[in-house]
Amino acid sequence: MAEGHKVFAELAAEAAKALRETMERGQEALILTHLDADGLTSAGIMAAVLSRDEKPFIVRVVNQLSQEDYDLLAEHKGPVVLTDLGSGYLEEIGKIRGQGVFVIDHHAPRGEAANGTIHVNPHLCGMDGAREMSASGATYMVARGYGANCSDLVAMAIVGALGDMQDKGAKRELTGANESIVREAEELGALMVTEDLVFFGRESRPMYKSISVTTEPYLPGLSGEDDAVISLLVKSGIALKEDDRWRTMGDLTVEEKQNIFAAVMQKLISDGYETAGMLELTGKVYTLVKEDRWTPLRDAREFATLLNACGRLGRQGVAVALCMGERGRTLQESMALVEDYRRATRQTIEKLLATPGAVNAYEHFTLIRGEGIVDEKMLGAVASILSASPVMKKD
Repeated sequence: MAEGHKVFAELAAEAAKALRETMERGQEALILTHLDADGLTSAGIMAAVLSRDEKPFIVRVVNQLSQEDYDLLAEHKGPVVLTDLGSGYLEEIGKIRGQGVFVIDHHAPRGEAANGTIHVNPHLCGMDGAREMSASGATYMVARGYGANCSDLVAMAIVGALGDMQDKGAKRELTGANESIVREAEELGALMVTEDLVFFGRESRPMYKSISVTTEPYLPGLSGEDDAVISLLVKSGIALKEDDRWRTMGDLTVEEKQNIFAAVMQKLISDGYETAGMLELTGKVYTLVKEDRWTPLRDAREFATLLNACGRLGRQGVAVALCMGERGRTLQESMALVEDYRRATRQTIEKLLATPGAVNAYEHFTLIRGEGIVDEKMLGAVASILSASPVMKKD
């Protein structure tokens, strides 16, 4: 374990001890978190730990801290746990609350934490919070120190890191402290890591649908185009069905996967797109082996997308419940939401690309003017998708 990881583990253990002592006073905890996958998994981890310890809590999910949230912080009598946010508002938080505040975040800190604020952040230990550890990973480290039999929650740390697009290593691999959490998950029998095609819904959808719904990267001419994908697969000699059942990516042979990869890349190049620098179509695949097969929760990236959909479409409670282990109706609702989310994301991107002056390429950056086109809650997702797509690098 690198020195920074060791220091962070000690910091997380100290925070866990302080949180347990605070919760023993019997007051209700307020968990305040961000609405993306990393924030939702962080809240789910913390909520699960407190629930198993039979401690009262409420969860509030926000896009960013508002005056209403600051008022709530001031009024709340019990401890406050902020996850995936707070490091940029340390001084403001310190002025409002003197004691009982826990900030577990991975964003670069601004200012200093007040004496009554316990601040857990990988940046404090010399680590890069954008690549090496997410908020969910930091929260899991605190939860592990808290106890309450939380080893199964390691899976949520993986989901959160992937949802935060921290798979920036070679072959889209999680690195740094995230890699240590991956090894722990493997040792606990919760995770299997392989190298494969990285299409959305690789275990839960027909292969043609898996390609057409993929937006990371966004594939012009294929994303959202079922007929075009089916045509490409047929021309590549890929059998779409086996005994009247649609085949998934998981059903394919190595040779078939190689043929699909080659066909997709050739189409992009033929259409004039520059593929160098785009998000890779092959890489590390993180499979949550304790989740049922053929469900969208088994692939950790797909799980993260479900959470993002719930968060962006105003159903954050569904997301937190999933992270705490709820399935059944909760899973069914999230699956319906993700279809709406991906459709809205794809339509937004298509509208941006079709609107003159909306996308402006400069030498070192691309300016996207999304006024009246992009919903504020989808800004981050749309920007991330476009930045990793060959559509931004067309010759």
